[in-house]
Amino acid sequence: MRQRTLLKRTLLICVAMTLFSTAPSELRAGMITLSSSQGGYVRGGSKANNNYGGGNLLVKNSGGGFGDYWYSSWIEFDTSALLDVTTASLNLSVIHAEAFDIVVNVYGLNDSAGEFWDQSTLTFNNRPSVGSALLGTSTVAGSTTGIWSDFSFAEVSLTNFLNADTNGKATLILTAQTVSHAHGITFAPDPVLSLQANVVPEPSSFAIFFGFGYLPLLSRRRTAIET
Repeated sequence: MRQRTLLKRTLLICVAMTLFSTAPSELRAGMITLSSSQGGYVRGGSKANNNYGGGNLLVKNSGGGFGDYWYSSWIEFDTSALLDVTTASLNLSVIHAEAFDIVVNVYGLNDSAGEFWDQSTLTFNNRPSVGSALLGTSTVAGSTTGIWSDFSFAEVSLTNFLNADTNGKATLILTAQTVSHAHGITFAPDPVLSLQANVVPEPSSFAIFFGFGYLPLLSRRRTAIET
């Protein structure tokens, strides 16, 4: 009886150690680079039902309302592991832009059940209609050499937006404020968030090994006791 009680206690200790390894109180703090989970752009006018997900990101304002040459880019980040963001910066590589400066608007999609979308089906007509808040603007400087500086947006409003997230998904929307009748801006499909934050770590591999790999040993010991 004493030996069986010992076995039960040992099993409970193993389970407790495994659970403890995933406790939210165990945080990893520091600088984090978070890649986007999906992205794409939409166009207005006769292109409003076309999907442009998974590739380069484009923004353009032709000055004619939501016509064929109005583009906005949508970027989603999985923020489910983030806690207590203290600084945040959205960074994108510029592939092509204009010879003159273009001001880019950065919006945060409102946090609600209607904010979810998929890059493989996103269009202008079916984009989430839950509304968005303007977080601020940043400028892509013009260039006549064919080389443009990377785009960066690092306002306190972005940090506050990420901290206010409640469902582990944060969508940022980029539009061009400056009217351009030529190319607009083309971004590479690899936007990232550079963050100073706490992160909930993945379960400890050691704890998993100890919690589950040790069970065969207990099984063999129990067999020996019963025999």
